[in-house]
Amino acid sequence: MTPVNAARLSRIGRSLAEIAWAAALITLPITSFAPFANTLGSTVAPLAALPIFLLLIGWLLPHLLRSAALPRETFLVFIFILAALLSSGAGFLLSSGDFEGQSILGRELRAFFTLGIGLAFYLLFAAWNNDTPRLQATWRWLSIGGMLALGWALLQAYFIVVEKRLYPPWLENLQDLFLLKIPHASSRGLRIDGLAYEPSWFAHQMVMLYLPLWLAATYLKTSAFKFRLWRFSIENLLLLPSVFVFFLAQPRVSMLSLLLILVFLFVKINLAIYRWLVRRILGTARFSRSGAQVATVRRLTAAATLLGMLTIYLATLVGAVYLASRLDWRVQLLLDYPPSLLEIWALLTLNETALLNFSFRLAFMERVVYWVTGWHIFQQYPWLGVGLGNAGFHFLENIPSIGYSSWEVRGLLYHLPYLPNIKSLWVRLLAETGVVGFSVFLTWFYLQIHSAWVSLRNLQPALKTLAMASLLGLIAFIAEGFSLDSFAMPYLWVCAGLASAVGMIYRRQWRQKLREEEDHEPTSG
Repeated sequence: MTPVNAARLSRIGRSLAEIAWAAALITLPITSFAPFANTLGSTVAPLAALPIFLLLIGWLLPHLLRSAALPRETFLVFIFILAALLSSGAGFLLSSGDFEGQSILGRELRAFFTLGIGLAFYLLFAAWNNDTPRLQATWRWLSIGGMLALGWALLQAYFIVVEKRLYPPWLENLQDLFLLKIPHASSRGLRIDGLAYEPSWFAHQMVMLYLPLWLAATYLKTSAFKFRLWRFSIENLLLLPSVFVFFLAQPRVSMLSLLLILVFLFVKINLAIYRWLVRRILGTARFSRSGAQVATVRRLTAAATLLGMLTIYLATLVGAVYLASRLDWRVQLLLDYPPSLLEIWALLTLNETALLNFSFRLAFMERVVYWVTGWHIFQQYPWLGVGLGNAGFHFLENIPSIGYSSWEVRGLLYHLPYLPNIKSLWVRLLAETGVVGFSVFLTWFYLQIHSAWVSLRNLQPALKTLAMASLLGLIAFIAEGFSLDSFAMPYLWVCAGLASAVGMIYRRQWRQKLREEEDHEPTSG
């Protein structure tokens, strides 16, 4: 092959890879692509998995074979795979026979397949975004995908809020062509589910990816686009409607996730206001700037700023709870039947009976039953767990007795043709991989947060914005990990991959800066 033809093929290959990458980012909101879901028999079937798989084979493997390095944050994820393999090997010794027609080997293979999907997203997001121009393009394509999801959700909101009726047949039929929707949602039109399988999944993708992306751009006054409407960027314009449709999904756990994000941003704003006030007050001529005066000014300013921000926090929390109570009757139950001081203390100390009774009163007992069952499994097998995908085989002997009062739990255990699951990735990790796997995963998760946090020091708009967006998404997952337990849901891996990528670029630029400073240092002699 001549050098000209080789160069041409290389350009074509790069162009095809960039097209596949754009397709993956634009289709991220589609969590359950009907042809994939029906073929695989799984509700978690993201359309973006197809271009990600093509990139994995056609770009990432050749990229690594050329001795290209992955970000150092990816190292622990391979250690986690080894820990999961060890746990799953031990899992064969812990369960006897099949359950609900499923074998241990089949469940473990399925679990590792879903883990592989998630890791493919993570490794590609970490490796592809290896320079600032690619980060800029990723930022833009992610926003475009978010706009498509938001546009579809606003169309659904029109029928809910304006027409005040269920979705029309043509919209139902259009969705059914390419989207797998939750079966009991034949009365769709009560909660927004966007391009996701169900409303909680839509709220998950919004609070994990798109809200953090547009909040970060708004906070940092940056944008992936040059377009402006007066002084407002596209991200500014997307933020309010995205919050609107998020609340129309009537989220529960995701509401707590959004609250964690807002607390983080409020703390940053609080510190910025405090520093600004101190500079302004100390800059006036009325202070002689003696040590005692400066200390007094700092203490008073800190106290006043803290009081003001706490007032804002409280008002925001009250407003969010009130709005949620108007949208979700279960939140209204919390206002109608608030816990007593004794119950609050029992909940804070994680008293199992108090948790189950409180959850029963507020109509989310089933979710807590699954968590408690997973905790019981972990207590039985604390070091290695029962193996990836095997928790369902241990449900019957570990479920709390109050769980049998729920028709949903009874149906899951005795009538539905699949294994029960824990409904929380954090508890699932404990139950299925034990202290060993959970510790490795938690350390990896912390490294992603640290990488994103350190990268906020960079002044480049794309790097700083995606660093903050990934940080906000990871903060949200602290709560979201109690809502979903699938490894195949891509949004955690997207945030983690972006955090690893920005960390790698930041370290590279920092090392380059140090080398340049050393080169310019005058030599002695």
